[in-house]
Amino acid sequence: MLCDEIFGAKNFVASLPRITKASGKTTDKIATNNDLLFVYSKDIDQSIIEGLPHNDEGFKYTDNYFLERGKYKLNQTLDYDSLSYSESLDYPIEIDGHILYPGNNYDKYIERKKGNHKRADWAWRWSKELYKFGVDQGFVVLKKGRNGYRIYTKTYQNAKIVRNGDEYKVEISQRKKPLESLEFIQNIYSNDNAKKELGLIFEDLPFDYPKPTQIMNTLLKVVPAKTVLDFFAGSGTTLHATMQLNAEDGGHRKCILVTNNENGICENVTYERNKRVIQGYTTPKGEDIEGLHDNNLRYYRTTLLSRDKSVKNMRQLVRLATDMLCIKNDVYTEAEFCGKHLNPNIARYFDNGQGNRMLVIYEERAIQLLVQLMVQTEDDGIKTMVYVFSPGADPYTDDFEDVAERVKLCALPSAIYEAYKRVLPKRKPKFLDEALQEMKAQAEAEANVQQTLDFGENDNMNEEGGEA
Repeated sequence: MLCDEIFGAKNFVASLPRITKASGKTTDKIATNNDLLFVYSKDIDQSIIEGLPHNDEGFKYTDNYFLERGKYKLNQTLDYDSLSYSESLDYPIEIDGHILYPGNNYDKYIERKKGNHKRADWAWRWSKELYKFGVDQGFVVLKKGRNGYRIYTKTYQNAKIVRNGDEYKVEISQRKKPLESLEFIQNIYSNDNAKKELGLIFEDLPFDYPKPTQIMNTLLKVVPAKTVLDFFAGSGTTLHATMQLNAEDGGHRKCILVTNNENGICENVTYERNKRVIQGYTTPKGEDIEGLHDNNLRYYRTTLLSRDKSVKNMRQLVRLATDMLCIKNDVYTEAEFCGKHLNPNIARYFDNGQGNRMLVIYEERAIQLLVQLMVQTEDDGIKTMVYVFSPGADPYTDDFEDVAERVKLCALPSAIYEAYKRVLPKRKPKFLDEALQEMKAQAEAEANVQQTLDFGENDNMNEEGGEA
């Protein structure tokens, strides 16, 4: 199989059946109503698969611990007769003015104490020490039923009692259950449900076989991913689900979609769908749906670049590679650098306003001037990532010595670096010399003048595609 070749057969995790259509595909033999989800790990020994939130309907009660422990359910009595009998767990309990025995029968308790008991007989689940701790921490409830009083223990959504050496403590953690192999046979995972979802966004369905967001929602809950990559974007379900789950649990997952844009699917479906999800939309029935506004969306076109050493190819590679660095570091907004507009032939500066800053330098001879600008501005404690396009592998540590505490010098990704060296002309392009001289002249002219001066006009170096 292809996945075995890519990930290695030893990294196979599971094959999970998924319902596609409740009624199944009509045939004259067997109706087909499922496909399969193949789960692989990059390294089976390092893979992490978490459980799903344990939010069944039984969790319906609240108490004074609700904010910390969540809701609780009462489905377990403290006494059981199916446990292997232990004399130390067979003792009287006094609670709320009542004395109770396992099995709620004093005479049988006396007989057990005389040694007349079965292999599995009535006893408490908790030792005396654990019971006392449970009572003190609010885990015990006395309920009256048809056959008298019985003691129940609370099962909280987000808390449990654990042993801590010779003592006990309450551990706060979300209760989870393992992902089951038949999880995806529920109708919420069917293509019928996916069509209903897409039908709320588009009046006419633009895609024949969409997948429901609930599939990715569930998978992302059990796999702690920071970045989600989907090479078969389709209608954009993966991104839609990622944004939804981020909104639900406060996550910061990133999502990258790839599509061949067959029949314009990227612009007309994938991008358009998720743009509406972000901005908000009105359903065909007139219902206004609030957007998931805490997201940004961009799409890029990939293209082949000639390997010929030329100024044109160099400039195109630099522009496209800068877009890739923006994606890598999640910073897209171009801004002034130290209060100055940079000539985009020399360098570009990006700041997302949330602590991500990136300076991309195309002409290493301008480093000294850029460092001088940093020295002249106040340090606000936020480091700037710095990339330098150059034919060598010099990290330029000495050049940035005066502002070493304010920058993080980053090596160009090897793929970008090798491609840059291939297309770099033997001689420095004339436009770089001209831009650098202009930059130096302007810096000298304003040396004694405190004012904002534009280093050059920005040319149009935005990515192709769109933005929401």
